[in-house]
Amino acid sequence: MNPISTGQFPHVRFRDGKRKLWNPVHRKLHEERPEERVRLCFLEGLIRRTTFPSSRIQFESGVAGKDNTTTRADILCYDKNLKPLLLVECKRPAVKLAEAAGIQLARYNEQIRSPYAAFTNGKTELLFRMEASVPEKLESWSDLFELQAEGQRDAAYWRNRGFLGGSGIHHHEKGLVELLKDWFSDPKNFSLIPAPALNGVELHHYYRVFEKSAKSWLLSLVGSHYGETWLTGISVEKESVTSIMMIPLPDSQTDAETPLYFFSNKLENRFNFAKLYGKSFQEVFGDPKKNFTPELMERLHSAASAQR
Repeated sequence: MNPISTGQFPHVRFRDGKRKLWNPVHRKLHEERPEERVRLCFLEGLIRRTTFPSSRIQFESGVAGKDNTTTRADILCYDKNLKPLLLVECKRPAVKLAEAAGIQLARYNEQIRSPYAAFTNGKTELLFRMEASVPEKLESWSDLFELQAEGQRDAAYWRNRGFLGGSGIHHHEKGLVELLKDWFSDPKNFSLIPAPALNGVELHHYYRVFEKSAKSWLLSLVGSHYGETWLTGISVEKESVTSIMMIPLPDSQTDAETPLYFFSNKLENRFNFAKLYGKSFQEVFGDPKKNFTPELMERLHSAASAQR
């Protein structure tokens, strides 16, 4: 079946300089954990791709059984009469979901007695009708929910998910939004990369993957807790990170010096972008979709490596 959580990104918020995952329904912060990210991506899909009301979605909902024990569901959706409708169990992306999952879900569902249950690991989703003696595997979420087209992914959408900073760059937002929609429209082309924090910016984020024969480039825009937006490029050779480059996007249309930070072999260098590239960053920034490319990063990488 086509997963509703594929291609979704969780909300984030910054607290005390740290990025946290944010549940927009319960309005609660969560630590960065693979299962939590899977759960919040499923929530995004449920809200954005179906007409199911968010007011009837509960998280880690406790349901008391006849033997006075309590079963906690990762996600529990309720029908109009506030009775359980869908039980969802969330697993880490590394956990493979087997076709026999319906039997395991039946055990989870013994106390909750939801007519539908599902497993998700963020990449694969299995949905079952649980009313029969043997769980019936369903082939589409339309068997349960009314599906809808997603809403617009505007600047506020990307800002709430950590791709854009909270200040400045407003005169370039349209171009950056078009760039992000191009980079992150197809889930096969991007990945969540566990990169380190550098320059006070948490780089654990989603990156567009550009695969080359000898070297791959991972590119993204990353918002920081200071409100900045950073163009970030990670070079990968033989499955190992060889360098990371970070460029803070200017918050005005002036020709002020734009720095480039180059990290490689545990060393950091700071360069003047214009002197390194031969053009001001404003000239490149004028058309992000056209100019923010692996070729740009490769040229900067070569120039920076030669001056170290």
